[in-house]
Amino acid sequence: MKKILIILCFAIGFSTLNAQVVKSSSEKTVVKRTEKKQTKKPSNWFIKLGYGGCKFTGSEDELERIRGYRNAVYKIDIGFTKPFVELSNGRINLAPYWGMDFSFGNRSVDYDYLGDWYHQEDTYTAHNLQWSPNIGLDIALSRYFCFDLHIGPYLSYDYSVKWFDDKYDKPNQFDAGLNMGIGFWINRVELEFSFQKGFVFTNICDEDRGGKTNILLLKLGYRLPTLGKMKFHKVN
Repeated sequence: MKKILIILCFAIGFSTLNAQVVKSSSEKTVVKRTEKKQTKKPSNWFIKLGYGGCKFTGSEDELERIRGYRNAVYKIDIGFTKPFVELSNGRINLAPYWGMDFSFGNRSVDYDYLGDWYHQEDTYTAHNLQWSPNIGLDIALSRYFCFDLHIGPYLSYDYSVKWFDDKYDKPNQFDAGLNMGIGFWINRVELEFSFQKGFVFTNICDEDRGGKTNILLLKLGYRLPTLGKMKFHKVN
């Protein structure tokens, strides 16, 4: 009888110990999964408003009939960035990322048209939709200050075009080129200098005359707090 009681007590103790080990292992697994979720890199959404100048560039033959070409332009960006990885040496934090912008804007120039029989001054203006994927690098100096460098291609379509003379075909409504920018974030607010280099002729006058769009912008950006948190910026 005593042997039976001893064996029974040993069995109960072993089962209790085994249940505690299983529970502890389960808790560790939950903690690890939770920590993995916490280290997931969030997307950072933003909106930017830009204002600047536009001009056309090209060879002398391409710009033969266009003189004095320059005008003010605007741009509105809505986009996001997502870090690939985050690196730190204790003082400076680096976060290479990929992102995407969706934009409303325009390109516009004042010019003198030197025709074969007459001289006419006019303005070319086109409002467009633009899509631009990009890659970049955040260089964070503290929780409050961060430099942002980015570059990427863009595609745009002019949904509204005004030009001087309908006897010619409508100017090219498609454009493609390269976007480059350098910005400085202070918490949620950014000041950015952006340059847009077009590779497609506008063909304002005819298929051999026009220019490629060059746009320089000063942008004011704001990171949307409800759609993402930037690791190196203070978040209330």
